[in-house]
Amino acid sequence: MYLVDKDGVKNLNTNELIEMGTQEWDVYKEWCEEGNQPEFGKPYTVPELIVAK
Repeated sequence: MYLVDKDGVKNLNTNELIEMGTQEWDVYKEWCEEGNQPEFGKPYTVPELIVAK
């Protein structure tokens, strides 16, 4: 599960923010470019391609 909030995009499994330039960030960015728009402050799931740090 992931959460978009004022701090950025947080991986709720690790409780860490996704950092730009990582594979996890690149997949998240691609997912958004495909037309997916997560709601601010609402937990959501993402493609299985995202790899936890």
